[in-house]
Amino acid sequence: MRHLGIEGDIHRVSAITPNHIGEDTYLLGPRFVFRYKRVTPYAKALVGGARFKFTIPNTAYTYKMIYAFGGGADMPASRKINLRLFDCELQQWPGFPPNGLSPLVVSFGAAYSFR
Repeated sequence: MRHLGIEGDIHRVSAITPNHIGEDTYLLGPRFVFRYKRVTPYAKALVGGARFKFTIPNTAYTYKMIYAFGGGADMPASRKINLRLFDCELQQWPGFPPNGLSPLVVSFGAAYSFR
């Protein structure tokens, strides 16, 4: 089971536009890890909920079920801290009118490993 784990993602995104839109996503799911020298590529499949916000007018829409598939690569910085070289996920919001929403989320940073 060294290659299988759990990942939880929280994304809070706001864009400065005339409507001041934003989205919050809360996702959880399995993550499969590969080992290649010092770099650790991974693949993940996540499910969860989301909110899409408009500040003008002050409204928000909540979506109970969204899902995402993605992957990325980590590199260890210490025993518990990993540098997240890149992370990419394609989200699917099936209930978003009129035909759904499919944002592509790309990020980098650090990750803490509970071992």
